[in-house]
Amino acid sequence: GTWYQLVPPATKDLRIERRYMTRHDPAEVVSRLDVERVYRSKIESFKPVRPGQAIGICPWHDDKRASLSIDTIRGLFNCFSCSASGDIYTFWQKINGVSFREAITEFARQAGMEPPISSKVTATFYYTDESGKPLYRKKRIEPGRSGRSKDFVFYHGKNDPGRGCDSVLYRLHQVSKAKAVIIVEGEAKADLLVSWGLAATCLDAGAQAKMTDKQAEHLAGKRICILPDNDDAGKIYADNIVAKLRGKVTLLKVVLLPGLPPKGDIIDWAGMSENNNRASLIALIRGEDKDVGYKIEQLALAYSALSAEDKEIVRRSWQTKRNAMRSTALAT
Repeated sequence: GTWYQLVPPATKDLRIERRYMTRHDPAEVVSRLDVERVYRSKIESFKPVRPGQAIGICPWHDDKRASLSIDTIRGLFNCFSCSASGDIYTFWQKINGVSFREAITEFARQAGMEPPISSKVTATFYYTDESGKPLYRKKRIEPGRSGRSKDFVFYHGKNDPGRGCDSVLYRLHQVSKAKAVIIVEGEAKADLLVSWGLAATCLDAGAQAKMTDKQAEHLAGKRICILPDNDDAGKIYADNIVAKLRGKVTLLKVVLLPGLPPKGDIIDWAGMSENNNRASLIALIRGEDKDVGYKIEQLALAYSALSAEDKEIVRRSWQTKRNAMRSTALAT
C-alpha cells in the first residue's frame, strides 16, 4: 500500500472539536490552500517525487535520509523514522507551536478566504436518568456552521462525543414523577416552564426528533399537553408525538398559543405581555380563556389521523377561528 494508508484519519473527538472552533470547513480551507507551498516553506530538502507526493528532512528528529513523506493533495504527512504523522493542521501546529484556531486562521488567510468567525458554547443542557444521574449533555454552539445561527453537539462522560446511550426525555427525573407534563420543542422552553413550577420536557434532537417507545413509556398514564412552535416543523413535531402517545396517556392536548409570530414559541409568547404567564398558560391548557384562547380536547387524536391535505384545512380553520376570537376580544 501507499505510505498515507498508514496515517490514521483525525479522531472523532478532534473532528468535533475542530468543527466548532471556526465556521470555516477545515477540508474546504485545505482544498483552496497551496499545500505544497506550506510544506516547502518548513521542510528542508523538500523534493517532489511523483504527482501529489514529496519527501523531505523530518524536522522532529536528527534525520539524514529524508524520512518525511508528504501527500501534497490531501495535506497528510508521515515520518517512517520517528512516526510523526497527521494532517496539515497538525503539521503547522506542531512545527510552529500554535493552536488549531491559529493554524486555520493562517491557512484561510493564505487561501484568500475571510478570517474565520469563532463559535462558542452558549448553553449546556443535561440529560439524566430517572434517578437524576447524568447520562449526557447537549451543548448549543453559536454561531453555527454554513451560515446557521446555531448548532448542537452531544457529549457524555468526561468529554466523549455523542450521547453514549439511547436518547431520553429532557428532565426525565422530574417528568417520571409528574402526573401532568408539557412537551415543547427545545430545552430552553422546557426550562422556562419549569421555572413557572410546571413539569416540562422535550425530545433532544429538535423538531425532527421522533419519540421512541421507551420515551413514550415514561409518559404513559399521564396528562400531556403539547405546545408546538408556530411553524410547519412544530406541527410535524406535535403530530409525531400525538401519534406515539395515542392510547397511552389519560389526556392529550395540542395547544397553539395565540398571537405567536411565525416560528414563535412559548418563550416569545411569555415576552409578548406581562399577562402571558403561568396562570394564563394553565387557563389556555384547561380551555378556560374565553377571549383569546380556544380548546382542543380530544381533537388532537382525530387530527393526527387526517391526511396532510386535511390537516392543512383544519389548521387554517383553527387560525381563522383564533383570529376571529381575538378580534371579538379587542372589540369588547
